[in-house]
Order: sequence, then structure tokens, then C-alpha cells
Amino acid sequence: MTNRVPAVPGYDLHERLGAGASSVVWRATRRTDGAEVAVKLVTTWGEGDCAVREVEVLRSLPAEGLVRVHEAFSLPDDPSRVAVVLDLVSGGSLGALLAARGHLTAGEAVTLVTPVARTLGTLHAAGVVHADVSPGNVLLERSGRPLLADLGVARLVGEAPGEVVGTPGFTAPEVEAGEQPTSASDVYAVGAVAWACVTGGPPAPLGIRRPLAELVPALPSAWAEVVTQCLSSQPSERPSAAEVALRLFDAAPCEPLRLVVGDDEVSLITHRLRSAAPTVHEVAGEPVRSPERWVARLRWRSRPAGRRGQPSRVRLAPLGAAGGLLLVAALVLAGRAAGWRERAQAAEPVSRPAATRSVPPTPPAAMSPTATVAPATPPTAAQDRQSPRSRPADLVQALADVRSEVLVSGDDRGLARLDVPDSAAWRADAALLRELRSRGERYEDLRFRVRSADLLSSAGERAALRCRVDTSAHDVVGRDGATRATRAARAARATRATSRPAERGAPLVLNLRWSDGRWRIESIATA
Repeated sequence: MTNRVPAVPGYDLHERLGAGASSVVWRATRRTDGAEVAVKLVTTWGEGDCAVREVEVLRSLPAEGLVRVHEAFSLPDDPSRVAVVLDLVSGGSLGALLAARGHLTAGEAVTLVTPVARTLGTLHAAGVVHADVSPGNVLLERSGRPLLADLGVARLVGEAPGEVVGTPGFTAPEVEAGEQPTSASDVYAVGAVAWACVTGGPPAPLGIRRPLAELVPALPSAWAEVVTQCLSSQPSERPSAAEVALRLFDAAPCEPLRLVVGDDEVSLITHRLRSAAPTVHEVAGEPVRSPERWVARLRWRSRPAGRRGQPSRVRLAPLGAAGGLLLVAALVLAGRAAGWRERAQAAEPVSRPAATRSVPPTPPAAMSPTATVAPATPPTAAQDRQSPRSRPADLVQALADVRSEVLVSGDDRGLARLDVPDSAAWRADAALLRELRSRGERYEDLRFRVRSADLLSSAGERAALRCRVDTSAHDVVGRDGATRATRAARAARATRATSRPAERGAPLVLNLRWSDGRWRIESIATA
């Protein structure tokens, strides 16, 4: 397909987000209200218009677990192409997440695959086959909640067969052999997705496939068993999607998903939730709670037949004791760029003491009785042991200023003043800076403003602060020194614009540790 940005009535298209076998997805702005959406341009074929079918299917089904579709229409200058307008899901895809991280933990895979399998069960009950379940079609909200996308090749049961489209490595063997996709082939695909989550790649063909328990010895045996059954060469031996959801959920305790994705980490790497990093500290005896309440929807209302008499085991991740970590470019981003110092005229600047050039002390023997010593530079809030209690907003602002400095300069030496060495926050931020350097990019005009900050708890060398931090509009500068899109030229270069607007931040919790004479970030949790 051409890289030319097409004209779509009512929408301004910006950068391309991805492409499939018959479609290209663009980030777009709706002209009527300025809302950001995704526009998928689909090339239609035959009498079965896959784009129109997608709209009809999604509008007739419960929206939970599926990417919401707003409208669909043919392009005036090319009737063979249909524009499908969908919600913009800004957390990236499972495919991008696996490319960045390699693989997930079993608990993270439970959190991700279980809702996908449940959504497939809903589709199958309505007589719909997805036909292309793959990591690229599992999109992630900024909270980490998965949504199943790209029903453009979904086939309504009973319709005449159409062109079969699938993703290599995630397509059932019978479909590869020429048979039409069925609910059983969807189950094979979700099993392949589960396999990829814990191994980093799709399963090999059956004849050369090593047992999953051998590849990942630490994997719970129940998890390996259900995934192996999903990947059976015989469709009749595979469980239903609804059963897969139940069995995977029972196989291991679910854990919040850590996101490391996005075309612009300031915008898209948002909720980096619990990893092997330390959990949110239970300071003063009361854990900080996470708002990932959507995980609780994994509590099933009913159990399949044959399980009566067994207690209903619902094991949710202890979100109160394990907070979310942001691997994000703006200190705390719970929204599209939750961040800090927005250039808002109404915001009052935070006052800071003027720096006084330090003067080496004169040896006592050389000092005259009337000699005066230049005053020492006042400590910043980050260097004040009492600042979590006495001036929490100044403390958060001081850390935000360091974060801005590090991201704009790209110099990871500044992390020593920001994060606890070798903490989850340190490792995440260092990885982000490495990624920026590898792409030859840096941020420009990125500033943060603390809107509010309060002490939650404090004990010993640790403190927890709840805060809201807003981000300014900012640009991304490439190797050639040219911005991808500047605010001044945004209208003239709408097709290339990727500048990020100023946004207000959601409430977050900063878990801090006092070490070497200053407060540093150890982890960040959603509040």
C-alpha cells in the first residue's frame, strides 16, 4: 500500500500506526470535536465487505473486551476502500510488548490472555469467528487491559466462505491446510498467543515442538496443560474459549501487566505495573491501593458444567500491596502523558531559592574576627529530609524537574539524582533512555507541573506521596535536528504531526527512599 496519506472526510490523518493484510491504521483527529481516534482503511473484496461486517458485528455485541467502532464509510475518491473509525487504544499491542520485553510472567499472561479468551467465547456464542487472533491484534489500554481488535476478517457462521487471512505462527494447522476458520481455530490461536506470552514467540509446528513445561520449567503445570490442549492438531480435542478462560485464570495468580511500548514513550508507556521490582511499600502499616479494578471483572459469574462441588477459586493479584511502576518518560503518567509542568497561564510558578555560588571555606587560622563566609546554597526539597511532610509539592516538583532535564538532555547520568540505583524505576528509565538514543531522538520543550501532592505515609527512610502532575506540550527531535512536528507548524504539517499536547495527569503514588542525602524514586503506583 502507498505511504501517501489519504483524504478521509471529517478526519485529519496523522502518522500510520500499523498495517495488516488488507488494511492500514492511522492516528487521526475528528474535525468536529478534536477527538483522537484510529482510522482503519480497509480494502474490500468480493460481496462480503469485511469493514462493514466489522461494524455490524461490533455494534451488535457487548463492547467489553472489543475495540469500539464509531462508524464506517467508503472513501469518495476510492469506493473500494472503507474507512472504519475506532477508539484509539494508546497502550500499544501485545506484539510490541513482547518485542520490547521478550516474554511475560505467567501471572501477567493470566491477566492478558484470560480476558481475550473470554471475549472470544462471547463472539463464538454469537456465531462469530475472529479468524486472526494474534499478538498484533491484542491491543492494550494504558491500564494494561487487553482489547481484541481487527474483526475485519471475522466470518459470521453460515456465511459463504471468503478469503482466509491469518498470522503465521498463530494460525491453526487445518486453516493453513485450506479449511475455513472456526471457533476451534480461534482457540488454537489464543493458545498460541498464550504460548508466545511466556516464551516470547509462537509455538513451532507440532512435529518439532518441544513441550511447554520443558521450555519454561517454572510455569505452573495447569497453565502448560491447557495451552497444550489448545494447540492440539485435532480441533475436536481443543477446549472451548470460555473453558480456556476459566482454566487459565485458575492456573496461576494474575498479576498487573507491565507495559513497555509506544511510538512515543512519554505518551504511551504509561502504567508499568509490578515486575520483579519491589512492591509498593506498606509504609505506616497501610498499603497503597491500585485502581486496576478491571482485573476484578475476571471473577466469573458462572462455572462450566462438571465443576459443581468445587469451590470457586478467584485469585486476584494483591494490587493493594503491589503498585504500578511507570516506565515512562514523564515522571508519572497515568493518562496519555500524565506529566508535569504544563504551560498553562493559570499555573503559578513554584518558587525556588536562588543558587549561591559556593565558596571554599577559609582555614580557621586564616580567618579574621570580622571575616564573613558566603551563605551555603539552600538545600532543594529533594535534599530536605523533612520535605515529604513539610513541603510535598516542592519535593515532587524537584523530582519532576530532574526528570524533565534527563529526558530533554538524554543524559542518563542524571538518573543518579532521580531514581534509587538499581531500583525498578532506575532500570525502567535507563531502558527508556537507551531506546531514545538508539532511535536518535530526544524530547524538546518537555516540562512538568505539580498540581497537587500530599503525604500518604512515612516511616524511616521511606515515604509515599500521592500527587497529580501535568505535562506540557512537547516535540520529538530526530537525528537531523528537525522536530517531527512543531506546534507552530502543526496545521500546515498535519499529516506528519506527532507533537504531544499538554495534558492533565491522573492521581499517582510516588514511593520514595532517602539515601545519600536526598529523596529518590523507588517505584510509582497508580493511586
